Parts: sequence; C-alpha cells; structure tokens
Amino acid sequence: MRAAEPGGPVHSEVWIRQSAELDRLARRRLVALPPGATVCEAAARMRETEVRAAALTDGEGRAVGLLTVVDMVGALADHVDGESPAHNLPHAALPVVDDALPVGEFVLQMMRSGVSAVGLNAGGDRQRPLEGLATASDIALLFGRNPALTALEI
Repeated sequence: MRAAEPGGPVHSEVWIRQSAELDRLARRRLVALPPGATVCEAAARMRETEVRAAALTDGEGRAVGLLTVVDMVGALADHVDGESPAHNLPHAALPVVDDALPVGEFVLQMMRSGVSAVGLNAGGDRQRPLEGLATASDIALLFGRNPALTALEI
C-alpha cells in the first residue's frame, strides 16, 4: 500500500506511516478460512487473532466471501452445529482491491460494496490469492477520532 500522492495542502509523512501501518495490520491479521474450516475453527481463529472479520477462501487462497462476527452471532442464534463448514454460513461478498492503492480507496470500496472490509493483493486480481484483509476497524485505529484525516485521504 502506498500513501496518497503529494499535491494537496495537507499532505505529509503521516500518510506514509499510516499506510505502512495498515499494510502491516492487514497482513498480520489476515484470517483466511479455506473450504472445510468449521464454524468452531473460524471462531477460534478469529478470537486468537482478535479480528472481527475473516476471509473465506477457495483451495488456492482466493477470496470467496467475508465472514464477520455478526455472521458468527447469527449462527449461534440459529443453533448452527459448530462442526459444520464455515463456508455454509450466510456471508457477504469480499471485494478485492490493489494493495498499492491509497487507504481512501479501500474506504470507498467498502462503502460502494456495503461491507466492512476489503481483501488485498497485488493488482486487486480476484484470481490471485489474498495477501491481506483491511477492515474498517483497522482504518479507524490508524486515524483515530479524526474523520478529517480520513476525508483528506479519500
């Protein structure tokens, strides 16, 4: 991921540091659930990694969908068997974007898609394995309570 190109009156090294930090978070916290991963395994991996979203992937590591904590709570409420495949739970589509885009593009893609995360890889190619998962929570951690900073990036 790269910071926004210079050109605005408020551009600074902060963007470079924040983009690098988001890149680190997105890659470190990627929970990719291959076919066959159970609901219990999904919950355990999400808990141990302290994430609120996981990527459902195919056998090659490509994005299939987005499984969130809300989806997991719904499974509990519906008394879904913990040994059933996580891929069978209702889930959202996971948009995949180029990891070299500015952070603001991630936010825009989340807004357009109505989801709280985007999958990342080189080129934003759905046919390539995921390399990271950037969530709205990750972005909020970087920009804190200053929506003006996020708005400037967008």
